[in-house]
Amino acid sequence: MSFDNLPVELYSTILLHIPPRFRQQTVLTLSRALPLSPIPLSYLFHSVRISHPDQAVTLNQRLRATNSRQDTQGGESLASLVFEFSLETWKVDADVLINLISLLQNLTSLRLWIGPNFAPEHLEEMFSRYMPNLRHLSLRFRPYVQKATYFQFLKGAYFDSTLAAISAWPPSSHELPTLSIVQDPFLPDPSQIKQRFAQPIVFFRLDPVLSHLVHSPLSCGSLKYLRIRVPARAIVQALITHLNPRPDLGSSMPPLIELLDASTCSILDTDIDTLLVTFKKLKHLILDRCVNLLRGGTGPGMGQELEWWSALGKRCALVGVRRAREKEKEIKAWFETQIRNSASTENDNTNTGTAANNRRPKRGRKGLATATMSLRAPTPSIMPGSLSNAGKARIATQPKLSVPPKIQIIPPLPSLLSLSLSPTIIAHPTSPEIRDLVTTEFEKGWRDGMRVLWEKRGRLGASIARNMNGSTKTRFLKFKEEDCEDVADDFEGLEEIGPDDLKILSEPVNENGFPRLTDIPILCIGGPGQDGGIHRDSCGHSVSQGIWADEP
Repeated sequence: MSFDNLPVELYSTILLHIPPRFRQQTVLTLSRALPLSPIPLSYLFHSVRISHPDQAVTLNQRLRATNSRQDTQGGESLASLVFEFSLETWKVDADVLINLISLLQNLTSLRLWIGPNFAPEHLEEMFSRYMPNLRHLSLRFRPYVQKATYFQFLKGAYFDSTLAAISAWPPSSHELPTLSIVQDPFLPDPSQIKQRFAQPIVFFRLDPVLSHLVHSPLSCGSLKYLRIRVPARAIVQALITHLNPRPDLGSSMPPLIELLDASTCSILDTDIDTLLVTFKKLKHLILDRCVNLLRGGTGPGMGQELEWWSALGKRCALVGVRRAREKEKEIKAWFETQIRNSASTENDNTNTGTAANNRRPKRGRKGLATATMSLRAPTPSIMPGSLSNAGKARIATQPKLSVPPKIQIIPPLPSLLSLSLSPTIIAHPTSPEIRDLVTTEFEKGWRDGMRVLWEKRGRLGASIARNMNGSTKTRFLKFKEEDCEDVADDFEGLEEIGPDDLKILSEPVNENGFPRLTDIPILCIGGPGQDGGIHRDSCGHSVSQGIWADEP
């Protein structure tokens, strides 16, 4: 059987293996080369890529014309065949684009370049319409202009409303695993270097809108791949903090992000630890060209600079210890608060009853001058976000405690598989000598951290064995591997240690004294892009290329 006599199913299977950005041209070429073969022409519209402003106008007219014929004659419209849409031009008519995307009801992937022709109202109108099938959303902003204009500044035109509109999407039966918000850095035109002026601001108050988006019901259950690039803006606090809790939706759990790209943002050294502690399933972290990161230099005399990489490796290995310690403090603080509130309530009831018995009734009219409400705020009841409703009810029915129970949590193993940094202060970062020195120090620190982690896990394993014999009264917990809600647990995300866990805590070690299942993460300092340097196999850059299929 020759290639021009294949059945249509085989042609469809072959075309699905072609990257989306080349699929349309491939189908067009095949249809012209093999005019009598059953080439599925529907793939001409499966992945639409607009690279010129006039293409948006032409496509909008054609889709509306086919919709009109469908209404009169029936059949399938061309708009229903479009599943992936990519806008790769900065000068498109925003109104035409909104009308065009409103026709595409089956979109699974949407990539947009947002140039100076867009106003925040355009994107707010576009994303106010719920897109139930969308799985990949990428927004790239470059609103910079060549001529000074202060209309946006006077109007207060910022794209904060875009993120707010996406955050309001309903969470039911919808997943958005891939999200990219990128603002290109401003690179002035050398020919206009003497005419510098303030450029439009993309996001005004990034913290609240970004926090709402990342911790919205839409993201918490599905967001796995997140790219946030906003030059010189601090985003870590917004990523780890839920600024708008929803009590009606239960506890606020951070999204299960596996890949995070925060390149060009303002990142501190300690923010790396914070991100790894917050996102417990984070496997790939990309921090290229971040300001405030790596203030030191790396040159011929690299004593203290290399120590920084060793300390970084050790901290990355010990994120599980920090996560367990913070959770223990959170639980202890909650119990202490409950004990204080219980004691305060008992004292208030006792004093109220005594005063009521000793109070004598006064003559005169009653009720007119008697306050029916108190201006004193009630004592707050602080509960950790990870406490489930079943746990609250069960703890409330337990005997009252005078001191918090002793709880110890087994520190989990690190999940990090790759760490990508491109410190611009390193001279010749792609030099084999520099890469080998930096990688060696990072791996040395990682091994030191893993030794501390396994020593702690071994000590806790011995304590657990004694606890099973009744020799201790400590309650031992561990983090759940699967993110399911079990009503038998007091705290979501934690569960009791069982006899089978003792084997895990005493995992056999290799000839170097380290467990075999803890591989050293890949450290890549090659920089962004395939041509930015020498990348290691399976580093964060190569993994992200398979997810974003672009490189802004």
